[in-house]
Amino acid sequence: MFCLRLSFTVAVLATVAVYPLARILPDWMAWENQPVENAGSLVLLVGMVTALLYQHRSEERKWKWLWRAAAPLWLILLARELSWGAAFYPPTQMTIDGPIFSSDHLWYKPVVYPLVALIGVAIVYIVLRHRLVDKAGEVIRAGAAPWLEMLLALVCIAVATIAEGHGGVLNGWIGGHSMLIEELAELAAALWLFTGQARVRAFQLKESRTGDLLRTS
Repeated sequence: MFCLRLSFTVAVLATVAVYPLARILPDWMAWENQPVENAGSLVLLVGMVTALLYQHRSEERKWKWLWRAAAPLWLILLARELSWGAAFYPPTQMTIDGPIFSSDHLWYKPVVYPLVALIGVAIVYIVLRHRLVDKAGEVIRAGAAPWLEMLLALVCIAVATIAEGHGGVLNGWIGGHSMLIEELAELAAALWLFTGQARVRAFQLKESRTGDLLRTS
């Protein structure tokens, strides 16, 4: 429960701070491989490691497979944030908006999307094979589904998309500092996803404690 409270507080602060920070931080902090983007990548990495830790500590089979299904999703998000590994190579060009890292020059680029599709199919198989929809139903019926976290993550992603220039008539709403707003909003979205995972984990622990009390009574 402490992890949930802490992650929720951090996510709220990060979301509220998107625009104020965009006004005071130097533009270079939003460049590729710089503090803001690296912080977002770190959150995604911690989310994946945490999911793997949860599956290791879970006793019920369905919970184990639920976290095993969640970990690859974090991996895909992390790989995308790192431009499928291009961020570890020298930039292809330098612009006024910072270095450009293009995945088009990666020797393994042709297999990236087929591999992502294969992972997606594997996740769907896990969900169906281990009937994880039933477990999701339990979470929803208990009122523990992370609806708020998912909604706020989507709002942050929408803000980042608009800041990137893909918002159509809404592009003018962002104004200046669009790169900082984009990266800060993506960081906030990652924090909300992590908080959503923490909420599900809190329900799991509560369910486990309730089961132990029933068995000992």
